[in-house]
Amino acid sequence: MQEIQKLIDDINSRVTNVRDYEEMGIEDIGKRLREVMKFEQDTLKKIEEYEATSKNHDLLKYAKIISRNVTGQEIIRIQKIYLEKIREQYVNRSK
Repeated sequence: MQEIQKLIDDINSRVTNVRDYEEMGIEDIGKRLREVMKFEQDTLKKIEEYEATSKNHDLLKYAKIISRNVTGQEIIRIQKIYLEKIREQYVNRSK
């Protein structure tokens, strides 16, 4: 149970750990996007492992929902800025 709660706390801490992606370069944003996607995969894998051994399925469902929501929102935010920066750097340069 404590492991699940720690996982939920880790997920929730991402909400308050918002970075200023607009200040980052394209390479750094791409790296950060991969890190967030990896975090999401690792988190969902841990939740699946806990599902096999834990009896608290409601808490695990909650962890899965917030993981998808929090990381999904962060991925969308990063992708938007990433595409804008690519457009600025490469598309507008060629005009």
